[in-house]
Amino acid sequence: MRDRPPAARLMNINLMVAAANAGVGVAVLPCFVGNAEMELTALSAPIEALQADYWMVTQPDLSRNNSVRTVGDWIIQCFRALEHS
Repeated sequence: MRDRPPAARLMNINLMVAAANAGVGVAVLPCFVGNAEMELTALSAPIEALQADYWMVTQPDLSRNNSVRTVGDWIIQCFRALEHS
């Protein structure tokens, strides 16, 4: 199988998950996506070179707004929960 060229290259994460779930092939997925799919099995440890940092940016005048801060805190909690799943 490794000697064959890819039959398709997908640039949409939802299509990659669907194809991998259907048994069509393999996909390089973020851990939080792959781990959430019970039908998928990790083929390797996380790939260090693909690790990324995420930044949340707000306009300076909105950074102290309670609504913006609440949404920002919620997004941070979601990422932290995914990180430990």
